[in-house]
Order: sequence, then structure tokens, then C-alpha cells
Amino acid sequence: MAEGTTVKISMGDDPNETTLSMTPPREEPASKSEKGVEAASEDKEGGGGSKMVAAPDHTKQFDPTGIMAAYGVGVLILTVVVAAIVSSVHSNDAPNMTPTICEYSELGYQTAIFTAPWEFSSPQWMMGMWVVACFILRRYVFRNLVAWAYPNLPPVKQAKTSNYLIELTMTTVGLTISSAYGYWNLLFNPSEYDNPMSPTKAQDLAIGLQSLFCCFIATYVIEMSFDPQMRLGLILHHWTTIVLSVWGLLMIYCVNYDAKVVRCFFALSLYMSTEQNVFLEMLMYHWPLNWPVVFQASSWYYLISRIGICVASFWTWWDCKDAVWENYIDKPTIVYGLWLFVPSANVILNATQYTTVRSLFGIAKNVKRRCQLVSDKNHVKLALSYVFQQLDFDANGTIDRKEWEKYCLGLRDNALLVYPSEAYGAVFDAMDVDASNAIAFTEFYNFWDPCVMKIPDREQQNIKEWQPEERKGIVRFDLILETYLVKAMLEMESHDPARDRFLEPIHGQLLQQLDDRAEHDQRYLSAYKILSTIQNRTAKSENPLLRQSLDADGHQAVVQDKDQDQQSPRESPDAAAEDNQDRDDSNVQGDKYWQSPTPPDVQVIPEC
Repeated sequence: MAEGTTVKISMGDDPNETTLSMTPPREEPASKSEKGVEAASEDKEGGGGSKMVAAPDHTKQFDPTGIMAAYGVGVLILTVVVAAIVSSVHSNDAPNMTPTICEYSELGYQTAIFTAPWEFSSPQWMMGMWVVACFILRRYVFRNLVAWAYPNLPPVKQAKTSNYLIELTMTTVGLTISSAYGYWNLLFNPSEYDNPMSPTKAQDLAIGLQSLFCCFIATYVIEMSFDPQMRLGLILHHWTTIVLSVWGLLMIYCVNYDAKVVRCFFALSLYMSTEQNVFLEMLMYHWPLNWPVVFQASSWYYLISRIGICVASFWTWWDCKDAVWENYIDKPTIVYGLWLFVPSANVILNATQYTTVRSLFGIAKNVKRRCQLVSDKNHVKLALSYVFQQLDFDANGTIDRKEWEKYCLGLRDNALLVYPSEAYGAVFDAMDVDASNAIAFTEFYNFWDPCVMKIPDREQQNIKEWQPEERKGIVRFDLILETYLVKAMLEMESHDPARDRFLEPIHGQLLQQLDDRAEHDQRYLSAYKILSTIQNRTAKSENPLLRQSLDADGHQAVVQDKDQDQQSPRESPDAAAEDNQDRDDSNVQGDKYWQSPTPPDVQVIPEC
């Protein structure tokens, strides 16, 4: 089979219903002369005669992008240095003829367009800098930092961990700036900001307000753009915050920057700017740091703080009613609409953060269970708890069907096959004992514990790049899962001889990989029996290409049975007759079936 091809095989009676794909392992590239010979040979076999086909030219084309990038950075630095030197030695004594802002105002201009871009009265430059800084941190800094600090996390979890870091950083900066410019004093001592407000306090409120606005808009837009698999509740939370930020800035202008209205929106902003403990807890959980007291305290702090913020938000909302309904306001539709929307926004934000509360308490429970398993020296259950954590994307203590399929789809980069959704669903249904469409850890552990194999003690010395479950002494879960997926496909009711004969060698190859990695003890024997036995087949109970024997150390091993490589997998006479009939139905002639690299009726599709 040529490199870069994908094999698809039908799963049922209808060949267009479901397909199974396989990407063969990559081979070393052949030389140009070998490619020419292979191309000619393939053309001859295809009926094209002996016409020689020239090998494609893979000469690397010159790409000036790297040179131009280095040139641009060098020129940028050089021009800044030259400009600084010139400005230090060159004096410009020409008089300043630019009109002042007041003179522009007298001429009828809008003075805002003449405001310096770095001033808070003209915050578009500041907004641009926040967005650029947020993007650089998320795209280049935190992405590489997470890849280095959490190498064993799957890509989806690494993306979420990078988002934890960007939210932790940006919300902390926004909260720090607003606190430094007196917003806590505004919250608890609003009488100090009654009209007329001093210019200094007005300037401080403007700086804090623009900082919070830029923080939330930049952070949540960047975060949503980098996490295409974000849960719906979090998306609703972010969009509610964005709407409140944009609409709230308009409302504050329309009420002439009334301090009580600003105070109301600062109280609302605390929902978003005081979540640092959540991000720190998630970073600790994935590290992992098993400190149950810290996790429990963090969960209670978050719950109590949400209740306090909800009370403060409704209190400040009602306190600003006079500024909305009694005073003169410009564009009342904007003001009245948002004031009426604030209670509903509180409900939405609390509902979306309820999931976070559940997740935090679920994490605290998991950490406590980990510590108990460590003390009990139950390494298998501890290892499976780490696997369960990888599958529980929203950390709510259960695995739903979407999370399970998302994890299984992540196997594609290293798996032998691209498995159909029916295989994922079959394994999920087998785990879901109570048919609740949610897998609790107890169900997960009870299902996979019999399938787990331990790693030999001598193999646990170099564990720097191993998965968390391997660090706890069991074989990599992805390999066990892939073996079970092939087993589940072989056990499906839709019996397809061609498909089964295609899958059986792959099943044997996966079992052989498990045999190479596992400690050959009693757990290994029972797990191998479960993973190798194919149910719902009358005369095929184990993989025909494998048998059990003793290795040199007297341990049980699994090796390929050379004596049965060319024999039918079925042993009974009736099964052999059935196998012959299957071969006739598939238009396969004798031993050519087993020599064929792909099963009959398999569609070979070149990859783009």
C-alpha cells in the first residue's frame, strides 16, 4: 500500500453507511531512481504497458520569508536606535503653530479626535494594545509554556490550560488597576463621589473603567477564538460579559458618567475579575498537586464570593435607580433597556458559574480520593483516576457521551485506525451501567480495572515523558482503549467477513504491543483474556494469530503462532465450511486472501 493512503471499509450492509479508515505507517522515502522504477512497475501492472513514468521533482524551492523576517526585525531595531540618536543631537527651534483643543472647539471641531491616543479620554489606542498583548501572550507565550509544563495533557486540555493562564493574567491586571484607582472605595463609600466630583477622582474612575472594559473584551474574544470546543455555558458567560461591557459603556456616557451607575457596573465586573482561584486550582489539578484542604477551601471561597457578589450587584443596581429614572439622560432607550436587563444578566452569570461551582467541588472530591488511594497503595485505581480526569473535560465528576467521543477522536494521531462513531458508542454503552448517559468514576473504574495491565518495575525508571497513568505503573490507557475498540468492532452484530479479516491482524498487533509493555503476572493474564476474547461469535473465541506460551523467565507471554499463519481462523469443520463460503462470497481465491494487503471491497482513497 502506498504511503499517504487511507483505507476505508464498510461497517454494515450498506457500504455507504459507515466507513472505517486506516492510515498505514510511514516508510522511509525512496531514492529518485527507486521512485522511477516503482512508478514504471505500477504503470505496467495497471495496464499502461512498459512506459516509464518520470519521478516527480521534489526539489525545495527558495523561500525568502525567513530572510525577510530577520531583515524586518533588524531594520526596525536599527531605525529606532538611529531616531533616538538623531533626536538627541538635532534641535528643532521652529514655533508650534498647532491650534489648541479649545481653539479647535471654537471652530466647531469635535475635540475628541485631537486627543492624544494614549490618554484615557481616547482609549482606542489602549484597547488595541490590550488586544495585541493578550494575543501575544495566548498565542506565543502561554501556549509554549503549557506545552513545556504539561506535556502529557492532550491538545484540547492544553488549549484550555493556556486559556486559564490568559484569564488569570488579564483579570488580575484589570482588578489590580481598578482597585488602585479607588473602585473598592466607590463600592463601599459612594457618598465620596457625589456630584460635583473632583477632577482627580473623575480621572481615576475613567482609568479604572477603561481598564476593565479593555480587559474583558480582549480576554474573552481571544479566549473564544482559541478554544473551538468551549462548552456552551462558558460561551454564554463570555458573551453576556461582552454585551454588558459594550452596552454599559454607552449607558454610562448617556447618564453623564454618574458615579452610582459606574458603581453598579463595577459590582457586576466582580463576577469576572475575582475568579483567580478557579484558574489556579485548575493549574494545580492538572500538574497535579494533591492538596485536598486547599482545593476544598477554594471551592467554598468561590461559592461564598459568588453569593456576596450577587448581593452587591442587586444592591448597587437598585441604588442607581434615581440616576436612571429621575435625572435627565441622553438616549433613554439605551439606559432604560440596560437597567432592566441587569437582573437577568445576574441570573445568567450565576447560572453559568453554577457549573463552575460543581466542577470545583468535584475536583476537590477527586483530589481527596487520590490521597486516599495513595495511602491505600491502590496504584491501579489511582492511575485510572488520572485517566478519568483527562476524559472529564468540564471537570464536573462525570463523563458524558460528547466528552467520550471527543477523547476518542483525539486518538487519531497515534492510532492504527480511524474508528467509526459506532465503536465509541458501543464502549460507552458498555460502561454506562445505569443508562444515565453519564459515566461516574465508579462505573469507569469497574469497567476498565479488569482490562488494565501493569508495567514491569524495571521499566519505571525512565518516566519523564510518560503519561500520568504510566507514572503510576499501568500500561498506557490509549493502547488498552484502542484494543478494546477493535474488539468491540469485531463483536458487532453486523457480521462482515471481509471487515473481520481486515481487523483481526490489527487486533493481534495491538495485543502484541500490550504484551511487549506489560508485566506478565496474573493481572496480565486475566486482562489479556478479556481483550482477546471476541464475544457473539460461535466458533471464534480468541484472536487466531496469537497463542499463549511461557517466555524465557517462565512468565506467561503472547507470541505469534507461526504454525497457524496460513490456516483458517475457525477450528471446527462447520466453521471452516462457513469460512470457505465467506471467501467465495468475497471473490477471494484461496491463500491469496491472506496475502492481500487490503480486504476485498475496500476503497483506497489517497490523502490530500
